[in-house]
Amino acid sequence: MIPPLRRRCPQCGHRDWTTRFEAVHADGTRLVVCPACGHQFAPTDQPWLQ
Repeated sequence: MIPPLRRRCPQCGHRDWTTRFEAVHADGTRLVVCPACGHQFAPTDQPWLQ
C-alpha cells in the first residue's frame, strides 16, 4: 500500500496528510480546502513529475 502524500497550504503554510484536506468541486474544477485556515486552492496533479 502506498502511503498518502503530504500537502502544504500556499496561504498559511500548514502541512498535513492529503487525506486531511477536504476536496470540493467549484465551477467544474477540483479544489482542496486547508483545515487550518479554510483557504481553497487547486491541488498539483502528480507533484513528483514537476
